[in-house]
Amino acid sequence: MGIPGEAGKDTDKSSDRITEAYQEIRHLILLNRLAPGTPIIQARMAPDLGHSRATLRAALQRLAREGYVVETGLGTYSRFIVASLTVEDMQELFSMVGALEGVAVRQIAVLPDAEREAVAGVMESLNARVLAMVEGGDVDPELANRLDSAFHNAFVSKARGSRLQTQLRSIRPQVERYRDLYLARAAGKMRLLGAPEHEAIVEALRSGDPDRAERAVEAHWRQGAGRLGEFIREMGEHRGYA
Repeated sequence: MGIPGEAGKDTDKSSDRITEAYQEIRHLILLNRLAPGTPIIQARMAPDLGHSRATLRAALQRLAREGYVVETGLGTYSRFIVASLTVEDMQELFSMVGALEGVAVRQIAVLPDAEREAVAGVMESLNARVLAMVEGGDVDPELANRLDSAFHNAFVSKARGSRLQTQLRSIRPQVERYRDLYLARAAGKMRLLGAPEHEAIVEALRSGDPDRAERAVEAHWRQGAGRLGEFIREMGEHRGYA
């Protein structure tokens, strides 16, 4: 007879190893060390990362569910490829984030006046810092991206719902992957064009109108997708070997 609880401990350890492998591979993808379209050779990667092939495969299946990799083939003959970066995929991701952030901003728009104003004030200040940087002609793309993320986090982080937060944590890094690869040379222009949309979100929050706030957020992501799509078409989609 086994010792009570031992099976559960083994399961927990297996789950921890899968999560560790998942995080390691996702990190490599986000840093572009595993470029779009790169086939993942499990027999080679498993020992390199110090995991069993079973653990690696479970991690890759999780990454496939989240869209970081694509599984091709069937059963024993299947393989995984790092997902390509395309206009179509970017537009889908942006629309999903826009919808999720729309849910979040509705919650903030119905908060008491003082709480709502505090959030709007933080967002307004962050947007002003980006504009000052752009208008000064000395744009630090990394700082601009951090300020943009902080603007969105100012209201998203205060929204209730673990499901909402989990979905955004899964999707947002994929959006940032597009941003980091394509916008380094055009960060100033993109932030300048997006600033009025940020202002519209702030004004909608201050109005206390959840419908207006949701529309403003979704419009921002939709228009941002349109702008980024132009850069992707100009610079070329990253399909790699796929």
